[in-house]
Amino acid sequence: MTLGERLMEIVRRIRTLNEEGKRTSIPFSDTIYRKLLSDLCESEDRMRFYLRVLSDAHYLFTIRLVEPDERLLIHGLEAYVVCDVPVIMRLKEVSYSELELSYEGQYYKRKQATLILRELIGNARQFNNTPLGKSMNLAMMLQQYEQFMATRFAEFSEGWKQKKLNELLPEVGFDIGSGSATASSAKTEAQPRRAIDSEHLQKIEEMNRSGKWGEAVDKFGVQFLVRIHLRKYEFEQIKTLIKQHKIATEKDLRFLRDTLKMMEGRFEEDPELVKHKEEMIELRRLAQLKMNQVLIARKEFESQGN
Repeated sequence: MTLGERLMEIVRRIRTLNEEGKRTSIPFSDTIYRKLLSDLCESEDRMRFYLRVLSDAHYLFTIRLVEPDERLLIHGLEAYVVCDVPVIMRLKEVSYSELELSYEGQYYKRKQATLILRELIGNARQFNNTPLGKSMNLAMMLQQYEQFMATRFAEFSEGWKQKKLNELLPEVGFDIGSGSATASSAKTEAQPRRAIDSEHLQKIEEMNRSGKWGEAVDKFGVQFLVRIHLRKYEFEQIKTLIKQHKIATEKDLRFLRDTLKMMEGRFEEDPELVKHKEEMIELRRLAQLKMNQVLIARKEFESQGN
């Protein structure tokens, strides 16, 4: 099985599960290897790498359900869904029902999912790692992804995805196509790890944890803090955090960029958001620029053949 066939089989299996349209139709990061992908991926690390590439190429959406918290020994939890509008719509309705049940179970009253999201979203962190918190994150992100796909449909065409996948794979020593892997495949096991261990990359992605920011990151995590700033329309403040290297990793920059893209699709629904359109576009471009610097550094390191 070529690498391309392996990746498409991963997508096919997740799609088949998603299409069942049930509460159990979404695979989670803590069980997906054991239940679904162990025969396709030689290790959980390699599986996570494959899933990240497929997410970057818009074959999959990765949804963070639980934020990790080392103090409370809480591991992060993610869910995986295919980038397909009908599937997303069905799963969104399932997640709305699950959210309403979770809310009723905790507060002993019934309320529509959209009203629950509006009521609780500002306090999402306090529900971390609870049934209500997981349901809320899933419903919110599926709603946002549905809007995102509707406004940026070109990025989910088969041609776009294939092109993006071909751009991503060479960066870690892989080739994709109908033939077998090239000679470079012999070094793919080591290359992703070497790139991560590169001192240059570490310097680029090293976060400035000085002051209260570092304390807040330890307590809440970068992505949660970014969400809070975005809800308050504090785009200039986020820009300052990037320039001060307080938001620096590729993962966090990608999260910021993708969230801004989704927010841009809500201009018609949120008149206040329209007032910040230029700030949002400028911030998204800055996040993309910083992210590109990491990718370029990784490619340069790998091209040295270390």
